[in-house]
Amino acid sequence: MIKRLFVALLSVIMACSCVVSVSAKDKTDVDEALYSKNLLEYLKIIYPQNDFAYETAITRADFAVYAARAMGIDDSVTDRKTRYYIDMAEYDYASYAVNQMVERGIFSVDESRRFRPADAITYQEAMKVIVSSLGYASYADLQGGYPTGYMSIAKQLKLDKNVSSDDVFTLNDAIILISNALFTKVYSIDSASGGVLTYETSDNTLMKNVFGLEYVKDILTGYDNIN
Repeated sequence: MIKRLFVALLSVIMACSCVVSVSAKDKTDVDEALYSKNLLEYLKIIYPQNDFAYETAITRADFAVYAARAMGIDDSVTDRKTRYYIDMAEYDYASYAVNQMVERGIFSVDESRRFRPADAITYQEAMKVIVSSLGYASYADLQGGYPTGYMSIAKQLKLDKNVSSDDVFTLNDAIILISNALFTKVYSIDSASGGVLTYETSDNTLMKNVFGLEYVKDILTGYDNIN
């Protein structure tokens, strides 16, 4: 039986939570960061961290893990047989998430076979990951490829809403971007004929496909054990 989770519930959670440290220019930015933080914690995409962490640059490895969880990838799985990047150890906490992203065509492996997991991810790199995660990579490539095509698609999809494009892409930026992505319609294969794939924008979102939740004007309708 479908149960309903009102967005008001998340507002209550926000009110009871500690304040997220943000370098926001206005209250809207603060509210958006806090809403996204609580939503992603509720969905177990991220886990609570100290306030300082939210203003700090996020690494490529951490972003890969969060993006993978948003796609429904169980990063707790250990795969010691697969190693696409020479700088990602088999026992690395992010290795399975990164491997899965490679196998889904979201990450590519060049000749150097280096992922640079400890490097800070950039705004453009993060946008490319999310655009690709939503299935729009082929469309973005037709629009000029990386970075132009991906930035154009991100803007069209409003993935950049309330996400800072400053030099440092922080954890706050990451959680807002992923929150935006959860409610964005995915781009999927509609048909295949003669080796030609036809894509279309579906009515499905990651929130619906992965978490069994659907947004309907101020109400999240849910399945399973959602109260």
